[in-house]
Amino acid sequence: MSLTLSAAYVAGAGLVLLIAGYFQLAARVARSGKGMPFGDALAPDRIWHFLRAPAAKGAWIAQGTVYLVQNIVLLATAVLLVLPFIAGSARTEAGSPKAVFSGSILAAGAALVVALAVSLYVTAKVSDLLARRPLPAAAV
Repeated sequence: MSLTLSAAYVAGAGLVLLIAGYFQLAARVARSGKGMPFGDALAPDRIWHFLRAPAAKGAWIAQGTVYLVQNIVLLATAVLLVLPFIAGSARTEAGSPKAVFSGSILAAGAALVVALAVSLYVTAKVSDLLARRPLPAAAV
């Protein structure tokens, strides 16, 4: 199976999406720690600890959970971008005829892209609301 140039761009975009998402998450981890260097924030165990941190008092959901869901959607979108262009698919290996264009797969991909965009927007709004929330009197 040979890739056309546009297919290679789409598959490459999926890989870039994965890499950019990882670095974006590491940047969030670095910003969450006081004086944490970016290099330390790249460690998977620090990222996992950040994602699993409990919710702040009075919060209905942990910030790490919001980031975790956002990155799961990002991962699923990247997989959908790369998966159709992997050579040696099960269909080809089984000797089945070449796959035809399916609007349902395109719709699923578009739905994931929309979900990712909504997730990014909601994350930004929730982060902004949490940053503007006044501190409780006991914490001051």
